[in-house]
Amino acid sequence: MLTRIANESENRDLVSDTFLHVNNCRPAIAPTSKYKHFFKIIRPNGRLDYQIILVTEGVYEVTVDNEVTELNVGDCVIYPPKAVQEYKMITDGRFEQTVGYFVHFTGSAADEVMAKAGFTGTTVLRTVQPEVKFVFKKLFDAHKRCDQLHESAHLLNIIALLAKNDVAVSSEAEKRVSAEAEYINLHFSEKIDYDKMAKRCFLSRSRFTHIFTEIFGQPPTLYQLNQKLNNARELLVYSELSVGEITEQCGFSDQMYFSKIFKKTYSISPLKYRKLNQ
Repeated sequence: MLTRIANESENRDLVSDTFLHVNNCRPAIAPTSKYKHFFKIIRPNGRLDYQIILVTEGVYEVTVDNEVTELNVGDCVIYPPKAVQEYKMITDGRFEQTVGYFVHFTGSAADEVMAKAGFTGTTVLRTVQPEVKFVFKKLFDAHKRCDQLHESAHLLNIIALLAKNDVAVSSEAEKRVSAEAEYINLHFSEKIDYDKMAKRCFLSRSRFTHIFTEIFGQPPTLYQLNQKLNNARELLVYSELSVGEITEQCGFSDQMYFSKIFKKTYSISPLKYRKLNQ
């Protein structure tokens, strides 16, 4: 175990009078070679800025109000300024690595923006929209370039997407349906039997679809399609795979159909999208 207890020096120069200011943004990767169990962060006094963490690989454990909760891929935690922070990046051998994208930000408009989004305290969100991961990468790229205009734009986009996702998952049926969404996140490129999904949730297919749509704003079939398309966008920008290879890797039936549905969704062909974003 490696435990890091933050000190006051972390809180230097974290407050800005600009509209929104990104102090830091990057992927955090848990060490796996030496520390086999977990990498723990403790900030008893919190930070002076806001922090958002999105789990993209592995598992986190966060402690909120003395209760420990597990964050899986696609889950998110939001910390306001001065909130106690205690979380672990699990590296117990179940995963190749644990990765979380994070952003620290401040600014004269930060409190107002977060309040309007409904995030006034430490908040845990489950299975956020796949779009959030893609925008996080955009934010990370803008931060590396010191491009403050696009940093602010991408940060606002992330907050808006998270605000849409802030749905209380209270009933047992909703919890089971949300767990099936995680299955889609991991197996989006495969053929998925939604009837079996509904049975695992002890629901009819129509009821399963209704609850899924209430939670995620779209039926499971469209949710899976959007997972495929978001993964395809990432590969177009961050890989050298051909369009044909991306078609196959993302689980589309053929390249013509992939190009057609991509252009219908984003009003641009895959190749033009690649050229504009590289």
